[in-house]
Amino acid sequence: MNTEQINLEIEGKEFECEVSFNFTKGTSGVYHLAPEDCYPSEPDEYEIIELVIFVGEMSTCNKHDVSFLIEDLTESIEEQLDEIRNES
Repeated sequence: MNTEQINLEIEGKEFECEVSFNFTKGTSGVYHLAPEDCYPSEPDEYEIIELVIFVGEMSTCNKHDVSFLIEDLTESIEEQLDEIRNES
C-alpha cells in the first residue's frame, strides 16, 4: 500500500489530504504480431483505499476519515497521483 499527501477541493474549500492506495502499472499493447497474438494496452490503475483530511493548524490539526468521498473525488485524486508519479 502507498500513501501520498495531496490537496483537494471539497465543497469549495481546499484541504490537505492523505490518500492510501494500491497502484498497478499498466502494460503496453502488442499490435505488430499476427492478430491472434496481439493484445491491447492496459492503463495504470489506482485502488484508492482511504482518504483522510487534515483540519486546523498544523501543530494542532485533526485527521478526519472522509473515505466516503472517494467515489466523488476519484478523478481529481488520480490526476494528482499521476502528477506525483510523473515528477519522480
